[in-house]
Amino acid sequence: MLHIVNRAPASGVRRARPHLAAAVVLAVGAPVLLTGAAQAHPVHTHASKASAEWSTRTPAPGVTVRSGVIRTAATHSWAVTIQVPSVLRLTTNDPDAPSVWSDVSNRAWAEATAETLRKEGHQPRVEEVKWPRYTDTPGGTMGYRVRVGSFTTQDAAKSTRSAINELGLHTTLSWTGYDSQTPADRQNVNVTMVDPKQFTGTVEATHNGNVADRETTSSVSRALGSLVGVNGGFFVMTSQDGVVGTMAGIGAYNGELESMAAGARTALIIDDGRRFRTTDLTSTVTAKADGATFRVEGINRVPGVVRNCGRPGSKPSPRPWQDVTCTQADDLVYFTPSFKTELPTGPGTQVVLDASGRVVSTGTRGGTVPAGGRVLQGITTTPRTG
Repeated sequence: MLHIVNRAPASGVRRARPHLAAAVVLAVGAPVLLTGAAQAHPVHTHASKASAEWSTRTPAPGVTVRSGVIRTAATHSWAVTIQVPSVLRLTTNDPDAPSVWSDVSNRAWAEATAETLRKEGHQPRVEEVKWPRYTDTPGGTMGYRVRVGSFTTQDAAKSTRSAINELGLHTTLSWTGYDSQTPADRQNVNVTMVDPKQFTGTVEATHNGNVADRETTSSVSRALGSLVGVNGGFFVMTSQDGVVGTMAGIGAYNGELESMAAGARTALIIDDGRRFRTTDLTSTVTAKADGATFRVEGINRVPGVVRNCGRPGSKPSPRPWQDVTCTQADDLVYFTPSFKTELPTGPGTQVVLDASGRVVSTGTRGGTVPAGGRVLQGITTTPRTG
């Protein structure tokens, strides 16, 4: 998370290393916690056939917050979407994972499903679904989906859904406003501008002391007394993809690397809360013992599970792959004192270190990181020799 705090850096104190956080537009979705005088005025953007109304707040000298509501002529509704079984092998560790349900499949499935619905008196529509134009996703057609109806409320769609379920089909209720191919009818946008020549506080990155805790931006902002707060990176959302709450990409706080890079990707560097720059960053970590050197591939994550991929040896790809979970058969992961939850368990070996880096114990994986200490966990499929 990134927070704008209205306090000056401690006198005479300089951090040895800069903060790192995933690159974001600082103020998109930023909750503004302090209010100021607001001036609202409409702005019409004819080129995009949208209208916007903006207000301006100044929570502190040198900090300007622009909040806008952008509206389009788009209209949205509820629909019954027919689903097809699908195994998400890229986002789970279990190759025998049970089927989940997908809204899209190939055209042959869509046309056959639509024909079944027509024979039962329904009026289905087949929609081509395009991949969003993101750098890390494929392009072109993702697949085809089948939908029935256009309802003003979710409750109004339930009887149609029940009738289709009785045909042996699996359905879900969908709000078309979530479709990536259609414009939103309304968007709330917040943009924060910081003038370092006037602002006497700092812009800080924080995980609020625990990298494994999913805490809302607003609650952290209130605890810190922030003027503005915004999510500053990507993180794990489900236990299938690792430890919930931990970062998925590079992150460093107060000079401590708390998460390794997913390949070479752009990051925001904050130096002393006053200077900023963006650049592509990679990370390399090694562990040394008795003259031997071992390559560490992860920090504060589950061994063998690499969210967003981007590590050497990860499968199905060692390249960065947004919102995809790769696996790694041979892995060494380092845990810092900021990992304040139970350590991952399972096959492999664990080494516990004290504050000076000396080995305290070795054994099976599990337990917690000792106060001031560190933990290394390793897994491998390579048989021992000798």
